[in-house]
Amino acid sequence: MIKSLRSNDFRPLVHFLGNGTFLILAPIFIAILLCQSSYASSKGGLNTSPSQAATIAWQYLNSNWRRCLDDFKLDTKRFDVRKFKRLLTQEIQWHDGRDEFIRNSTIDSLVHNGDPSLVVSQLYGRDAVTFRGTLHVVVGPNFFTDNTQTEQIAITIHEALHVLTKMDDADLAGWLVNFGFKPSKLFRTAEITDWIVGAKNHMDINNGCPKD
Repeated sequence: MIKSLRSNDFRPLVHFLGNGTFLILAPIFIAILLCQSSYASSKGGLNTSPSQAATIAWQYLNSNWRRCLDDFKLDTKRFDVRKFKRLLTQEIQWHDGRDEFIRNSTIDSLVHNGDPSLVVSQLYGRDAVTFRGTLHVVVGPNFFTDNTQTEQIAITIHEALHVLTKMDDADLAGWLVNFGFKPSKLFRTAEITDWIVGAKNHMDINNGCPKD
């Protein structure tokens, strides 16, 4: 969600080790996704690191979700592969919207855009908020409690697309239609994330960015 007009089964990549820890096996490296989780209804880790999820997202885009990346690259005017990699793996500054200091900060104090409203005012019911024209993304409480780990990873791609293209949700949805996205009549921002995941159970990672 961008803040402007108001982001065979391959599950062996993610292995539960017990004690709330998940081992992420990626094509290039092995990373520990910090999520000492109280796992409820197959939802994601309460302490998942958004920055680590974003790094893993880039690896998914080069493996099981390769179709997404290959399609995005077709639009050379709007999509720069190297910049998108830098956004996911280095440049985006992810903020935890559960933190009281972040929640009660003004948007201006966080991103220096002159907006005096509080960050918390943008988080109600949202997984994440991207502040247009900046590299700042605040993930809200819903990111941690209402999404599977796969969805959490997809949310970082969703938000990075906002940062890269500077599109709001409606425009981004319209752009993604070119690659097979089919928004509902009552479009919700979560539909973009669901489409990136591409799995009805919101967990599998073998059908990202489906065409039908």
